[in-house]
Order: sequence, then structure tokens, then C-alpha cells
Amino acid sequence: MVEDEGNWWDNKNPDGKISSSESMNVFTGNVAAISSQSPDISIVQNDPNKFIMSQFLIGLLLIPIFSGFIMSVVTISAGRSVNDIYYDDYHYFSEDDNSGTTIISGDEYYTWDVIFDVPDIDISDIEERDYWLSIEFRAIEEDFQWGYCYFDMDMLGNNELKKSDDGSYWYPMYCSGSMEEYEVLFQVDERTFTYAIDQNIQADYASIYGDTDISGVGIFLQILPILIILFYIGVIVWSFISKRKSLGFGLIGGIIIAPISFCFSMIFISFFYWNNF
Repeated sequence: MVEDEGNWWDNKNPDGKISSSESMNVFTGNVAAISSQSPDISIVQNDPNKFIMSQFLIGLLLIPIFSGFIMSVVTISAGRSVNDIYYDDYHYFSEDDNSGTTIISGDEYYTWDVIFDVPDIDISDIEERDYWLSIEFRAIEEDFQWGYCYFDMDMLGNNELKKSDDGSYWYPMYCSGSMEEYEVLFQVDERTFTYAIDQNIQADYASIYGDTDISGVGIFLQILPILIILFYIGVIVWSFISKRKSLGFGLIGGIIIAPISFCFSMIFISFFYWNNF
């Protein structure tokens, strides 16, 4: 009788092979229980109605104070620019400034050129637009007696223009004092003035004073306050549309702060201008 090696009930797989039907899973326990322990990840959305203090203060203080200050600067600047633009310049001649001679109405004249730092000058345009132009000319005489020549727009129709050989026209000037017997003429090409004297003496001094129309910058300054107000209202509307209600409510409250800022800024800027002009 052959003895069995081991117990017969343990000898279910005498070849030592693992059945394909047997599970290879070495984990134990309830899988469902493990999966149920995974963390619950959720995205918290921002509440558009949440009150944000920083936005509220920006709308209540920062933007209105800045807007009031800018409005005051624009108002003062616009007030100064509504008038015509005044200009003036002067020039002292040296011996090297003599530009030569020219023939006007058959007579020889000594000429001097000056380029003034002023807007381009057109006397016909000045007359048409009712602007003003005044010029002065002075020469050095041997005895240094007082005398000068001048021209302004009131004299434009009193004397006839004179024509030189090159076809250009010259405006006569009125002379007084020791220069009363001189004949002094001038012509202008944009900013260049040419003076002509019928005697060979040294020119000493020339000046110009006039005005012109309001500039494009001045016109823009006139409408800029309206644009600032429209921009402020637009920011209020945008803040509510973009769900920044804290900023919008601050801007609505800032409607009271902005005029206060404007008044204090006007006082400060006016005091600054008073001390500097």
C-alpha cells in the first residue's frame, strides 16, 4: 500500500499550476468602499453681488478726485485759450545784418531782413479776419537823436503800396522824430520781414506785435469737459454691465465728491497761477 504524500484534500493541484479561473488580485476588501472615499472637488464661483471694498473706494474717492482735478485744469486752460493768440518778438541789428539794396519805384533802398519767431504773417488775411498787426523800426543816426517808424492795420488803406523791380509790393511806414524825413518800407513773407530805407544808415531795432485766431488746441479744450463727464457716466454704466457693482456704487457716490474736488482744485490752481503770472 502506497502512502499518500500529504492529505488528499490538499492535493487539488498536483502539478502546481495556477488555474486561469483563479483571480490574480492580491487586494482585499470592498472596492466600492475605496472608491467612495475619493475627495469631492468642486469649483466655487465668485458671487457677482459680493461687496468689494477696494473697488468701492476707487469709485468713491480715487476716480472722482482725479476727475475733479483734471476738470479744473481743463477749465482754467480753456478759459485762457478762448481769446485770440497774441504774439510778439523783437530784434537788434548788427552791422552784418545788411542784406543789400533794391530798386523800388526807380529809387535805391538799403534793405535788412529779420526772421521773427511768430506765426506766419499774411497782411491780407489779417485784414480780412480783423486781426491786429503792429511793427516798429528804428535806425541809428550820427547824432543819436530820437526817432522811429511804425506800421499798424489802421494805416493799411491810407498809403499806396510801392512796387519794386522784381514785382513785389512794399508797405510804407510812418516815421516821426529825427526819422521823419526818411522813407521806410517793409514787406513780409510768412515770418521774414524785409525793411527798406532810402538812406544809407545803420538799422538798430525792429519789433512786431499782433494776434491771430484761437488754436485747434483751444477748441479741443472747450469740448474736453463735456467728454470727461460723458466718460464718467460711461464708466458707471460699464461697471454695472461687467458686474462690478461695488465700483459702480462707489462712482455714484463719487458724483458728490467730484464737484468738491473740482472746487478745491480750482482754488489751488488759481493760487498757483496768481503767484506765477
